Amino acid sequence: MTIELPPLYGTPEAARAWAAYDAIAESRVLWVQDTYRSFVRADDVAHLAGPTHIDDAEVDIFPSNASDTYVLAPEERARCRTSLCLAGTVCDLNGGRWLFTIDPLGHPLIAGAPASYFDLDHEAESYLLAEPDDNPLAIRDRSGHRVITAHNRASRLLGLDDDGDAHDLFSGSNRLDDLLQKVERTYGPRPASTKPSTTGSTTGTTESPVA
Repeated sequence: MTIELPPLYGTPEAARAWAAYDAIAESRVLWVQDTYRSFVRADDVAHLAGPTHIDDAEVDIFPSNASDTYVLAPEERARCRTSLCLAGTVCDLNGGRWLFTIDPLGHPLIAGAPASYFDLDHEAESYLLAEPDDNPLAIRDRSGHRVITAHNRASRLLGLDDDGDAHDLFSGSNRLDDLLQKVERTYGPRPASTKPSTTGSTTGTTESPVA
């Protein structure tokens, strides 16, 4: 009996999708599927033994609007870590440069330059600096820089239609088992060259990058 594989099976896009899934499955910090990128204090997630969906964790996410965020103490901002959904993880693993970052002292940066929390767009944390291969129709201007959303960048990197499979794969309601099933359905079985699935594992050590 011949098994029909999805068109994206064995492609670079499939390798990226599996790598992103593994990064989430092996993470010991918070995984926030319903936002592309958010911030939490490292101390608040140190107790997590495996990938923990935000709905299952009593953790405060840093608010993204300036009026709430700028009052946070610098030492709290310095300790925060990024929490990424599948789309954000794909962008992070493939060299994406985020518009908004936080330096080791807790100071906000826009495209690597000092900024004020008052300067931040309400979605600043989900934008990446645009690249030549990005869809020009999806590029916009924010804070004087050409940017693109994590959704649009990840859709390109994964070979997905922005309005179809991408919405399903990036859905905020996905749990880890949902992601595994959808990655397998979209990209076929895990390539032999990648590590076996670690669903449910609590021994991984890969952490989200320091903001």
